[in-house]
Amino acid sequence: MNPTIKRIITGTRKYQNLAKNGNMDNGATGWNGGAADATWGSPNYCANIMATIGVAKGINQGITFIDGNKVYIAATFKLKTAISAGGYYGIRTRTSSAGNIVINSAEFDIDTIKPMSAIRTISSGDAGFYAYVYDPSALATVLFDDVIVVCLNDYGLQNKSAEWCNTNIPSNIIW
Repeated sequence: MNPTIKRIITGTRKYQNLAKNGNMDNGATGWNGGAADATWGSPNYCANIMATIGVAKGINQGITFIDGNKVYIAATFKLKTAISAGGYYGIRTRTSSAGNIVINSAEFDIDTIKPMSAIRTISSGDAGFYAYVYDPSALATVLFDDVIVVCLNDYGLQNKSAEWCNTNIPSNIIW
């Protein structure tokens, strides 16, 4: 049987990840350092981002989006150091300025794996995304992995919730 036909019959659908090397299997390939100190933890195949005091740092990818489309963005984070009050980490869309927050966390449990996800309606100027960490008064380090970016409009899923996407997309992603 033709594998495409089998996929349709069994109901499994595969979703193309717009984040290149989102699972970090190829180290830093496809990622741009947002700062000189955004280093990679290749033994663990995850990104290691360290912010300097009062300056957000991160790494990014450029993606061509279509205004008005809905995009599911998810990633797994693990905080390695304490973050001061007023600090945060997460994912933003990348624009010519600071970008728009997609996922932001002020939960600071060290060494706890935290999956985060959101659905974002693309607006003018969104030109990709970046993962970042910010601490107003100390050095902060966060690891992140398993970055997923899927255009829901490509699959007729633009009306699905983040909860539906969390259940159905990650296990069916094309890395």
